[in-house]
Parts: sequence; C-alpha cells; structure tokens
Amino acid sequence: MHDPHPIDRRRMTAIASKLLAAGTREAVSLMLRGGLVLLLMADLLFCILHVARWLEVLNEDRLLLQADRGAAEWWQYLKAGVVAVALAIMAARCRQLVYAAWGLVFAYALLDDYLMIHERGGTMLAHLLGFANAFGLRTQDLGELLVSALFGVPLMLLCWWAHRHSEPPAQARSLQLLVMFAVLLFFGIFVDMAHIAADSAGIGFRGLTMVEDGGELFAMSLATAYSVGGVLSTLERPAKAHRHG
Repeated sequence: MHDPHPIDRRRMTAIASKLLAAGTREAVSLMLRGGLVLLLMADLLFCILHVARWLEVLNEDRLLLQADRGAAEWWQYLKAGVVAVALAIMAARCRQLVYAAWGLVFAYALLDDYLMIHERGGTMLAHLLGFANAFGLRTQDLGELLVSALFGVPLMLLCWWAHRHSEPPAQARSLQLLVMFAVLLFFGIFVDMAHIAADSAGIGFRGLTMVEDGGELFAMSLATAYSVGGVLSTLERPAKAHRHG
C-alpha cells in the first residue's frame, strides 16, 4: 500500500535519531563528569582481587565478588546510596517527581542487598506456597523472583506515573535511568538465574560469577556516575532554572 506521507515519516525518523544521539551524548557527558572512569577503575580492581583470590594468590574470602558483606558488596552499597541521595537532591532542586521515584528504586536496591530481603522473603514464600523446582531453578530461587516482583512492580509503576507527570527534560533522563537499571537487572536477575540453572544442569563454570557480579558492579557505576553528573549540572544554576530540567 502506498504511504501518503513518506516525507513526513522520514523527517520524524530523522528527528528521532537526532534526539537519541543528543541524549546519548548528554548521558555520556554526565557520566564522565560524574567520575565514570574512576568508578570503573575501582570496579576493575575488585575484579582483579576476585581473580587473585580465586587463583589463591591472596587468602581472603571477602575479596570474592560474591562474598556476603565482602569488599565488593560494600562498594556496591556505597554506590547505590550515592545514587539514591543524588536523585533526591535532583528531585528537590528540579521539583520533578520522577527523580524522587527513581531515588526510591535505588534506595530499595540498597536495602534489598543489605537486608537480604529477597533471599529471606524468597525462603519464606517458597515454604509457604510449596514451590517445586522448575527450569533448573530451586524453590528458593523461585521465591526470590516472586519477592523481587512484589516489590519491583509497584516501584516501576510509581516511576511510570511520575514519568508521565514530569517535564520532557526530566522524562528524557528518566528513560536513561531506566536503561541503566535494566542493565543492572539483567546481570542481577537474568544472568544470576542463568548461572544457577547452568550449575543445576552441570554446565556451569566459575567465570559466570565474574560476568554476573562484575556486570552488576559496572552497571551500578554507570548509574552512580550519571546521577552524580546530573547533580553537578543541577547545582551549577539556580533551582528555578532547573525546575524543568
């Protein structure tokens, strides 16, 4: 069927491409300003220490990426806390609800990791609901997924509502935060579950730990650098100038 508006469609596609490119450049600029290089260097150091412990060059289990209350986990706590505080500052300065909503998401991520909410809740739900092993996952894993969904879905709905009630510049940054959080979830949930399923099938390998936990480190560093860069740019000008930013 002949398209009656081919020129308009091409123009809209070109505009969308330019906006996407501009948004990507802004995001990269904010992350670099927020210390992305230093954060990634620190992440790389934790990965090197993990390998050193794995090879028994060092004799300290807290250097392993997957160690509870280990060095890398405390580093991750710090970054998540910085993101939550930075987004709260942006919400107060810009008066945009979407920053506060995303701040709650990262604050919950911090509390979930520190208090082991999805692990403890997953155990309780698995016993309460009588889950059976499925898809190579343990009952504990299925319970953890359910707990994550019970807390995560309302938080995402809150972000969606706040996104719709915020100004376009804040909406653009909200979408960028969504991408970074999606990367974090990919490593923290999907790669984690794939790792467990692979181990259950007898095809797992130790390098998956580096992919899973190292990926989470790098993903949180992106969000940290982005939010810190956003705060720095926000604080440069008076609050009124950033009301829509």
